[in-house]
Amino acid sequence: MTGKKVLFIGLDSAEPELLKQWSEDGSLPNLQKIWSSSIWGNVKIPKGFSNGAMWPSLFTGVDPSKHARYNYLGIEPGTYNFKHLFCEDTDYEALPFWVDLSERGKRVGIVDLPRAPLTRDINGFQIADWLTHDRRNAIARSYPESLIRDVIETFGEDEIGERPELYLRSHSDESFIELMKKRIALRAEQTIQLIQQWDCDLFMTVFGEPHDVGHMCWHLRDREGNDPVKDVYRALDGAIGKIINNLENTDIIIFAGPGITNNYGANEGFDSILQKIEENYLKKSKLTKKRSQSLIPKIRSILRQYLPKKIRNKIYNQIPEAVKKQEKKLLASQRRLFSLPFGNTGYAIRINVVGREPNGLIKRGEEYNEICDFLRQSVSTLKNLETGTPLVEDVIQVNQLYRGQALDRLPDIIVLWNREYPLRVVGSEELGEFEVKCYTRRTGEHNDRAIFWLNSSSLTPQKLETTIKVEDLAPTIGVLLDAPLKETDGRPIQEILRLK
Repeated sequence: MTGKKVLFIGLDSAEPELLKQWSEDGSLPNLQKIWSSSIWGNVKIPKGFSNGAMWPSLFTGVDPSKHARYNYLGIEPGTYNFKHLFCEDTDYEALPFWVDLSERGKRVGIVDLPRAPLTRDINGFQIADWLTHDRRNAIARSYPESLIRDVIETFGEDEIGERPELYLRSHSDESFIELMKKRIALRAEQTIQLIQQWDCDLFMTVFGEPHDVGHMCWHLRDREGNDPVKDVYRALDGAIGKIINNLENTDIIIFAGPGITNNYGANEGFDSILQKIEENYLKKSKLTKKRSQSLIPKIRSILRQYLPKKIRNKIYNQIPEAVKKQEKKLLASQRRLFSLPFGNTGYAIRINVVGREPNGLIKRGEEYNEICDFLRQSVSTLKNLETGTPLVEDVIQVNQLYRGQALDRLPDIIVLWNREYPLRVVGSEELGEFEVKCYTRRTGEHNDRAIFWLNSSSLTPQKLETTIKVEDLAPTIGVLLDAPLKETDGRPIQEILRLK
């Protein structure tokens, strides 16, 4: 096979500011060299969303309202049920861009792109969910089917398993870091082997270790003389050097993000605030019909008013999980605003829309916009009562930014936390005072920073003046391979078009 090749290396959830700092001080010599010899720039991820939507937007070239994914759990259309979606490789509403390249005769090799479905019958190969971060109940699989067996026989199973939290229940932080370094070395060795075995026009591989260490070890960064995040980034730098050493006639794209910062959120406890907002809305709205409230919210309100929190928690812990799930469905059906599963970057809210939800209570149009505006105004009054700073950084009304055919599979409203300080007690004169917290073992959580480098002998190194979208990377790869993609939301990076 002749012609230019493209190698894409992803650093899942590596923090760009740390990469910059440690490249400049010489701690990451290989990345430092790439930085000085590449076109590079900042990357905008889908507004309001995080890692769970970003990677699908990268590998489909379209925004979340067209590919449909934002979280490992989603709401089943026409129900109030939450379930694992996208695990059977069938729930995306847009195909990965390498399918298009394959149909154009390009040979592709795809390894562990986060959240990517397995695409069979492509011109090349794919490995999915072997050493990815937080694979939940997904299993390692491949096309051709025999390939994953060869990989596991040669390099072994993923020792972390489904989630890093489970691993850390029975292992030390030190053991976890050593396993991160081991996985990075395995990925580098595997990548070199596969590049030699398969003559691909496009080879894509992603390191999931910065994601794991960012979530689980962010609180350890302040220890004197020892930064586990830096140790893992150094191992990544060494792996990058080994992979790209002696490559010929290959353009190299390295992508890092979304970054990591402190995990300060108000996810646990915010539902009480949401209920209060809905109560206020019902009192003030001139559009919505005043329907009688079901007994469950009334009982909950009475319990909150008269029983101490410890006693309420004790009662709640005695309720079987199956009953809790049914209660959540019933509550959602009775409310105008209810929550959807979401990461700790913010809080996802679903509006009980007539014609979309089984028991819809809010009509599209004027009434829908009224409750969105009321919600936005209400949450904007909330403050961190320990610091006086705003609780919320932004409130996203999703249908104002996105227009795709999968829009109804997304949240209606996303409330993004202000994570400058820890959040424990929040409130406002309008809504009252509430206790909140994050309900997770993870001490680091995503921000919206991302960055890319394109190293090519035919391009002049420079920093891009404008920020590109993550959806721009797919059509850019198409241009580099002289195979422009058919349909994407992104467009090829203009500086590359001018220089080619």
